[in-house]
Amino acid sequence: MRDRLAELTKRGLLDIVDPARAAAHISVLVVAERTVRPLGNPPLTDAETETMVRDGVRAFLTGYGA
Repeated sequence: MRDRLAELTKRGLLDIVDPARAAAHISVLVVAERTVRPLGNPPLTDAETETMVRDGVRAFLTGYGA
């Protein structure tokens, strides 16, 4: 992922100084809701998972979009 983010930065699509750190950020953002969900709750549905990932990517692009 680091290399892909670096490539997108070179193409002017992202504004990233540290691709390795940005890769960690997007990884956390797309699974954050799942990791903080209290134990005992039912698993996320496919629709909830899709929304979680989409929202995580949106947050990432807000921070790193060119």
